[in-house]
Amino acid sequence: MQPTNKISDSDRWLLGIALLFQVAILYSTFLLSLSMFALGALVFWQYRHKGESFLFGLRAFWRHPIWWVITVHFFIVLLGGYYSDDTEFWLSRLRLKTPFLLLPMAFFLLPRIAQRTYHLLFYQLLLVMTLSAIPVLVHLVINLGEFKMLLLQGQHLPLPGNHIRYSLLISMACVAGVRLWQLGFICKYRWEPMVQLGCSILLFCFSHLVAVRSGLVTLYLSLLVLVILHFMEYRGRISLLIALAILLIAPIASYLTLPSIKHKIAYTLEDLDNVQHGVWNAYSDAERLISIKGGLELARRNPLLGVGSGDLRREMRQYFLTEHNAGHYLLPHNQYISLLAGAGIVGLLLFLIAVGWPVYRCRDDAFLLLFSVIVLTSMLVENTLESSMGIALYIFYLCAGLNVHRAVPVWSDP
Repeated sequence: MQPTNKISDSDRWLLGIALLFQVAILYSTFLLSLSMFALGALVFWQYRHKGESFLFGLRAFWRHPIWWVITVHFFIVLLGGYYSDDTEFWLSRLRLKTPFLLLPMAFFLLPRIAQRTYHLLFYQLLLVMTLSAIPVLVHLVINLGEFKMLLLQGQHLPLPGNHIRYSLLISMACVAGVRLWQLGFICKYRWEPMVQLGCSILLFCFSHLVAVRSGLVTLYLSLLVLVILHFMEYRGRISLLIALAILLIAPIASYLTLPSIKHKIAYTLEDLDNVQHGVWNAYSDAERLISIKGGLELARRNPLLGVGSGDLRREMRQYFLTEHNAGHYLLPHNQYISLLAGAGIVGLLLFLIAVGWPVYRCRDDAFLLLFSVIVLTSMLVENTLESSMGIALYIFYLCAGLNVHRAVPVWSDP
């Protein structure tokens, strides 16, 4: 069944909840939780309004593997507690993973989201992120000297919420804006595609100014994927060459003109050199690399099932103490290696199925594909799915895309 373009009352409520979610993920964990509760309330209201059986909907959920495979993230941690001794840490991780159990059910039980509503979700994200960048830019201009000192020390500029999650959202909004412009998406006015392109250009430049490395890498990679998709759709060789030239020239130009990029690269190279000499400090790149090395060592000792999702913290603390005589520690700064160390090869394979299958099924959806490129790439250098913000960011847009493209609705569309 093809996605519909008809916007229902449910879609209008969803857009309101999505706006609250997009603002909350930047500024308020309380509002973030509130938006999730609002989504659940919308589901219950729909069933009451339709007069359908809620239990019927839940039973239908388990008959669609593309949906329940997402809950595997929760069950990996749940089963890991069976052979973990640190119950406190295991329970904290299990609570963190609860959205993987609840939100897929919520989105599955919602009526099919219209294609237009789906595009509006990303349009909202583009506008929210553009507006959020303006006060950062004003603050930067007023306190330019202070920010230069932060960059010289290898630190990031003050940004809303977590700077890494924020940079990922900037990348998402930027490529979403370009995609909306390609589609000529119009909400009300004919000039809106130019606004979408203008906002994307602003966010592209802003991403270089704040110079969060995860954000820049995911931005360029997702833009490259977008260029390839555009070429496959329209076969425009000239536009392909122009786009590739821009992607090649932009990082060089930014390095030559922006001190933030220069300082960030210099600091990174210095930190990598420190790794060779065994010199590092808390939360440096060197320490992050050591944490990855520690995760691989734990995986080598426990290849099949790992050390247990609850004991990962204890084992990493012990590794830092015995191997590097350090009183502080980090969990492996790589989502995949964290899974490998905590749940072994079995857990990592289940994780890859859980993240890969939904994307494969919806591979024709450019928005979902670009979003997945950004999130999955970020996992190479971050534990993206080990924070409430990262989980909410991942699961909200993933489940929205699955809802739009699902083959069988829970109930008949009106």
